[in-house]
Amino acid sequence: MDGKKRNSMEIWEIFDKAFSGCMDQKIIIYGIGEQTGHIIERLRQYHIVGVLDGIKKDGTIYGVPILDETSLSKKQADLVVIVARSSNIGIILKRIARICRNSGIRVFDIQGNDLLNRNIQKEQQLVLLPDREALLQKIREADVVSFDIFDTLIMRKTLFSTDTHELMKNYDERVPEDFPENRIRCERELMREESSPSIRMIYDELKKVYGWTDLQTEYYCNLEYDTDCRCMVLRDDIYVIYQECCKRKKKIYLITDMYYTKRQICKLLQRFHIRQYEDVLVSCEEKTSKSERLFDLYLEREPKGRKLHIGDETEADILPARARGMEAYPVLSARRMLELSCYHELETLAESLPEKIVVGCFLAKIFNSPFEMSGQRGIIKEKRDYGYLFLGALVLKFCLWMMERAGGEQIHTILFSSRDGYLVKIAYEYLKNHCFQKEKLPESVYLYASRAAYVSMSLYCEMDIKFAYELAYDGTPREMLRERFKLSEDEIEEYDPEKYQDGWDYIRKHSDRILAKSAFYRAHFLKYISANHITFEENDAYFDFVSSGTCQRCLQKVIGKPLKGYYFSYIENKYTCDLDVDELFHNQFGCVNDSFLCNHYLFLENIFTSCEPTVKEFDDKGNIVFMRENRTEKQLEELVKIQEGIMEFIRDAAEILNNRMEGILKAELPDKMFEYVLEKNTKYLVGMEVNGVLTDEFCRRTLEADAILGNINF
Repeated sequence: MDGKKRNSMEIWEIFDKAFSGCMDQKIIIYGIGEQTGHIIERLRQYHIVGVLDGIKKDGTIYGVPILDETSLSKKQADLVVIVARSSNIGIILKRIARICRNSGIRVFDIQGNDLLNRNIQKEQQLVLLPDREALLQKIREADVVSFDIFDTLIMRKTLFSTDTHELMKNYDERVPEDFPENRIRCERELMREESSPSIRMIYDELKKVYGWTDLQTEYYCNLEYDTDCRCMVLRDDIYVIYQECCKRKKKIYLITDMYYTKRQICKLLQRFHIRQYEDVLVSCEEKTSKSERLFDLYLEREPKGRKLHIGDETEADILPARARGMEAYPVLSARRMLELSCYHELETLAESLPEKIVVGCFLAKIFNSPFEMSGQRGIIKEKRDYGYLFLGALVLKFCLWMMERAGGEQIHTILFSSRDGYLVKIAYEYLKNHCFQKEKLPESVYLYASRAAYVSMSLYCEMDIKFAYELAYDGTPREMLRERFKLSEDEIEEYDPEKYQDGWDYIRKHSDRILAKSAFYRAHFLKYISANHITFEENDAYFDFVSSGTCQRCLQKVIGKPLKGYYFSYIENKYTCDLDVDELFHNQFGCVNDSFLCNHYLFLENIFTSCEPTVKEFDDKGNIVFMRENRTEKQLEELVKIQEGIMEFIRDAAEILNNRMEGILKAELPDKMFEYVLEKNTKYLVGMEVNGVLTDEFCRRTLEADAILGNINF
């Protein structure tokens, strides 16, 4: 049974079955591998006008021209057929989808599926995830279990495996600019001559391209391996399956189509404590792939017993194994899960290397397990993961944006005011110290204060009092005098509606007392500044999250110097319209915007904060006086975990990029990742109490979860 001969249609027969009604149409095939050659040679009756490739843009192959993708815009074809592994179809489709739609060219896979008009939602709903218990049962029944390695047992924290080629330049600037393209081209050309080239063979070809010495060739060859290894992580649940096989004393084989040597792969496996196996079969050493004879060689070594193969590739793992009478159990790669999930837009948004690493980190967390997806939604089981997945990229992007602005404007110091600045200052300092040591970036200062403290200390005239009065407040004018303007009961007059025209008329009658009290608390604040050796320069900056600029305006008045503002978003009003503020997300009038963050920033107010209470004021020695803490111990513990997840994401992305953060990271990408926090996109197996209630002591109001989240439906 194990030696059963494969009985399946040839590639040209599959093509002919799918496109027999298209013989009179002009066809372009995307892909220049040997399968394309078989189709062209056997099906001369079809009008195949050319082929496309991601690297080669001209010349001829199999007797037809190699076309550039710009030919699609010239309507040189009626349809494009992608002849490639299913795992690569999404990558290719991303390259040509827009131009084909605009040109009215249909795009199909080899089986005739219309890729541009397929019902994605329907496809996603039909996807059946592997069942953990069913797989364990098959393991119990098997005598020998084989695993695919890459994307099954281990995976990369990159969007595509070829991202490693781009990444090498982050580890050595001497890597040529055009290296990624040449690296892929050399491998593909070798694969047409020999189906499973080794890494050494690929680099021997690159040696000819660049004129490297033997030592240089060896160095760059090792650099690719080392860079790739830095990106690797275990797929934890598959590792548990592997451990179950070890526990049950099953014979284990590892089978992979890979250009690395067996020695290199074993070294990588040892890093993840994968040491118990009979053998590792590697295509480049056996000179044949899984879709050719690699499984046959496996069966020759292990002819007896019931066999089970576990892998992620239909064409390379599942079909060849089943064709030889073996049981084969498919698991989805993380990138395939991305394509089938509601997060699939991330693949389109990720264009630069940093963006692909950001998405790669996201995938390695949300789809590390091939068993866990609820419909089209990812699953959150840890509160730390909430910060990692949905907020880490947002904080990373803001800090990089602020660093670029502040460095260019030669800012001396960035003031991070409590409590909004707590988390962002930590992220800023990490990136500054690890990724930008050679750059002259501003110092950072954590400044204890609050809106309540700033407003009460910055009143110099009746116009300032009017400004403070008009800020939102859910209380009576008498309560405002006591709480916002800090007057004692014996300083407050009784409110008589007959005597005063309105609330403002009542407040302004206390102007002298208010201004005197403001000077009193201002002196206390300046003692705090002096005691902590905080100084202010002409070119300092102020960070705020989402704000109308109240705190920046008030601080400027107190220190007597202008500040540059860096905000996630700025909501301008008549009192703060003259502030010098840059914003990452534009929020015109507080309501005209196109970002998810601007519409739902209240959702983050309880996360972009610290575990300390709000600052109330400063005493006569300059000591900080805090308000009463209104959050529970459980909420504070949750806050710490979420913020740890945010910083873990930033560290992961920075480490993979070798702390080289050059390159574009569009704001749209982290904004979209934040949008996936919605319950319609993500299933939560853990409660999130930190988002329950938002208390605003300054405005004297409390917002319940429904009011905070609006249409989030968390």
